[in-house]
Amino acid sequence: MLWVNRITGAGLILLAIPFWRMAGDYPDMAGLFPRTMLIVICALAAAMIVRSFIPALAPANEGEGLFTRAAFARPLAVFAVLLVLIAASNLIGFFAAMIVLSAAMVPILGVTKWRPYALGCLILMVFVYVLFVIFLNVPLTTLRPGS
Repeated sequence: MLWVNRITGAGLILLAIPFWRMAGDYPDMAGLFPRTMLIVICALAAAMIVRSFIPALAPANEGEGLFTRAAFARPLAVFAVLLVLIAASNLIGFFAAMIVLSAAMVPILGVTKWRPYALGCLILMVFVYVLFVIFLNVPLTTLRPGS
């Protein structure tokens, strides 16, 4: 997945730029968490790019199979689904969008073991709920006023 990793990593870093700017508009310290997560995402994306250039760490057959359009289409499909559901979260709410996202990722990721995948998604949503809704008092379960 050398080229897929490079393109995906570069895409993640480029997408972080507008999100960084958007987080600057949040009141008080509310932008600190998203900016911290963007730093983590960019660091991991940069590591993925760098790793793809080190032959000992990134053999050419690292799971991508053949160099085909299908191998390139998977990360693009993930990006497309994420962008659609980010936009939809304003209409249907964050947690409903995450449930739809979890289901939409099943065929894209080729999930065969449903229980661990569903459990992981559930744990992630509970973690986000506890962190944001309970501790930080961010109303992710409601729609934005005026929408």
